[in-house]
Amino acid sequence: TSPLNMHMNMNFNLNLNANIYQSHGSMLPYSSTATYDIHLDQNQSQSQSQTQTQTQTQTSATANSSATTTATASATATPSINPKPTFKLRCGVYMIPHPDKQEKGGEDAYFIEGNSIGVFDGVGGWASLGVDPGLYSRNLATLTAAKARSYGPEMIAKALHEAAIENTRVGSSTACVVSLVGDRLTGVNLGDSAVMVVRDSQAVYRSEEQQHYFNCPYQLGTDSRDSVEEDGAEINCQMRAGDWIVLGTDGLFDNCFPEDIVHEIVEHERKRQTEDKY
Repeated sequence: TSPLNMHMNMNFNLNLNANIYQSHGSMLPYSSTATYDIHLDQNQSQSQSQTQTQTQTQTSATANSSATTTATASATATPSINPKPTFKLRCGVYMIPHPDKQEKGGEDAYFIEGNSIGVFDGVGGWASLGVDPGLYSRNLATLTAAKARSYGPEMIAKALHEAAIENTRVGSSTACVVSLVGDRLTGVNLGDSAVMVVRDSQAVYRSEEQQHYFNCPYQLGTDSRDSVEEDGAEINCQMRAGDWIVLGTDGLFDNCFPEDIVHEIVEHERKRQTEDKY
């Protein structure tokens, strides 16, 4: 992926590849996935909180280096007198670095903070200038998580905006951040990551991806004029009990058809329901 300050001089083809979390936690080699199980709770809004770095994944079938962050979430309803029950997250993470990037821990990052989640795709072109692309994206994830903790899930876009301004690392990154606020999924996307909502075995929502030109996505960071306030695409979706949220970098959405992602979710739910009977 090309940093904006390198424009037409270089063309870095760093695409992303991943696999959805599967039943029993099984993963294909070098895949990396975060899973979120969301339940409607009566008058509660609690969740696990953590900030983690995201890793590179195995080279895809088209011989492109690849990295990804993927988050999936499901919701189940419980009886409640509250007409707008809140959500509680149960989170799980599975990561295996790309063999070529193990020593540095990959170039991407993500965070989980309360009811807020974010994924960040470090721009790999910076490596040619001697800059570790993961330093910027990881710092951006850490700063955004801290501000989300301070401001609350309603202000997730503000948290990302301020984090980008305060990030002093050299480099750049795409960003996709969302929060569950009541029964709505809200947030902002800048770049070619995306969020998708799966309902009743169908993809019912997907955010828009943004690129200046091929392989040069919108990005926050050094020498970039892109900003959350001016260029970020709003995310706003009404949630229902039983919905799944899939949040991922472009490695997932470039290499998996939406119907394939939906199929994995449906199969996971079917297997889980079968196991629950016993």
